[in-house]
Amino acid sequence: QRGSEFRMDEPNKADDRPYAARFMSALALVLARATAFVATSAMNEPHHGSGRAVAWLLGALVANLLTALIYFVVSVPIAKFFAAFGFFPSPFWPGAGIALFAVVLMGWTVAPGIFLGSAVANGVLFTAPVEAVFLISITNMLGPLVGGMLLRRTMPPRQPVLLLSDVLRITGYGVILHPLITGFGGTVAEFAFADIGSRWPVVFISWVLSDAAGTMLVGVPA
Repeated sequence: QRGSEFRMDEPNKADDRPYAARFMSALALVLARATAFVATSAMNEPHHGSGRAVAWLLGALVANLLTALIYFVVSVPIAKFFAAFGFFPSPFWPGAGIALFAVVLMGWTVAPGIFLGSAVANGVLFTAPVEAVFLISITNMLGPLVGGMLLRRTMPPRQPVLLLSDVLRITGYGVILHPLITGFGGTVAEFAFADIGSRWPVVFISWVLSDAAGTMLVGVPA
């Protein structure tokens, strides 16, 4: 993510397929369990009939696919433009704002879509090792999920944001807590799979600022 350069030693390239197979198996398992959880929740909803539960489930599926697609699409110009001009990391990551907005709008049901969008973006655009992609995507999902759900539970249902307390909640949960979680995962991934050594504090701050900027420029206005 953010144009970070993950490096793998030459002798390990022969093991790419087993790693990819394990990653895809883990990804399929995570998505299957998430889908099963969503489906069980929908079917057990006491106030909805079976028809409405199925409709809700289909809506959740569409919402997740759209979230993943939008996350990937907004990541493409970041990868192409900033990488071409040597910005490592990029000044902002719009996917962070998209993910937070999706959770605030639709709740925890879009978590699989955020994970999938992050996994495809980091795996395809930045060709990170599959283990790093998995770790980055897990925290890219957890960060907006925690921040977004806290905002859903504490923000009053009014538009636009007018009170100082609203601004403080958005700043605390969306612009600080959310990037701290995602930045932690990115830093651990780079420490494990890239040669950052003692530069990890700088890398961590860069990740946090990138996600915070993406949230402020995309998520908060939305």
